[in-house]
This record gives sequence, structure tokens and C-alpha cells, in this order.
Amino acid sequence: MSQINLAKKLWARHLRHFDIAIIEQGVDRVVDLFPSFPPTLGEFKQSLIVRPEHRPMKLEVIEPSKNPEVARSAMDALKDLVGKKKL
Repeated sequence: MSQINLAKKLWARHLRHFDIAIIEQGVDRVVDLFPSFPPTLGEFKQSLIVRPEHRPMKLEVIEPSKNPEVARSAMDALKDLVGKKKL
């Protein structure tokens, strides 16, 4: 694998948790933030985090409940978090 492909893979791995719109906005700001040289990966990631909602999300895997009432309650809480209407 070439160094360019390795670099692309590294950047993709570190940016995968950011929404594409946030990355596009970051690309637009790079010229103003780093006028004389391109940013490092770390500098670019930091430039994407301008508001708390732009921070990458850490997902936690939990075991599903076999109790239907507990499962429905958890699903309702999840829907509230993501802004979905109850079915």
C-alpha cells in the first residue's frame, strides 16, 4: 500500500465519527485557519469541534432485555434521544 493510501486510510478512520456536513465545513475553514500550511490530522480534528454537538459520539453496546416492558421503555428513551416519534 502506498503512503498516500495509508494517509487516506488513517484520516478516514479518525474522521468516520464526524457528520459529513461538519467535515465539509471544516474543509472550507482550513484556508483561513491554516493559511501558510495544511493542518495535521489532529489540528483538523480539533478544528471540527466548534460546538459540543460536533464532538464524535462514543457508542456503547448493551445487551438487549428479554423483558418486553424494559425493552419498550429503553426503546422509548432512545427515540426521545434521537427525536423520533413513538410508534
